[in-house]
Amino acid sequence: MQSDYIDAVVAVLDENDGSLPDIEIDYCGTPALQRAYAYLRSRSGCLVSTNNHYWSKSRSAECDFGFNDDPVQAMIDGDAEGFHVIFGAMRSPSGHAVPDLGAGCYTTDALSLDYRMGPEWDAKAVLGLFELMRDLSSLAPRVDIKHSCNIFDEHDALIGGYRRWLIENS
Repeated sequence: MQSDYIDAVVAVLDENDGSLPDIEIDYCGTPALQRAYAYLRSRSGCLVSTNNHYWSKSRSAECDFGFNDDPVQAMIDGDAEGFHVIFGAMRSPSGHAVPDLGAGCYTTDALSLDYRMGPEWDAKAVLGLFELMRDLSSLAPRVDIKHSCNIFDEHDALIGGYRRWLIENS
């Protein structure tokens, strides 16, 4: 039986209006980005984005990286500017397919996930997203999660649904 809050989240995500809303995960001062990035990579099969690079301060040049590289280490070392990639072929821990997720890596204590809305966001994809959000949230003792830039989510269905799902699945 599918919950009404899952239906509400599907309704928020299923119409592609061309925007890329964000799920912002703030680790509240804990430097968890390296573990978050590694976790996303472990749940993904590839980088969908091409020409992946960061700006190297020491070289004054763009440094390319691939799926198996760890660009966050360069941020930790103080050499890299922030960067964005798109992970594809995502699978949740229980095996649900999750549509491509962008990962904005701009500080070592926060992660911004963006997504393209559309019909691929069915109930299983939403459940998979919730599993990923739960696991990413477990990387720090205190986490603040916000959903922004989705004009169809004026009542915060995604975060409210995620919180209800957490209660039901804890």
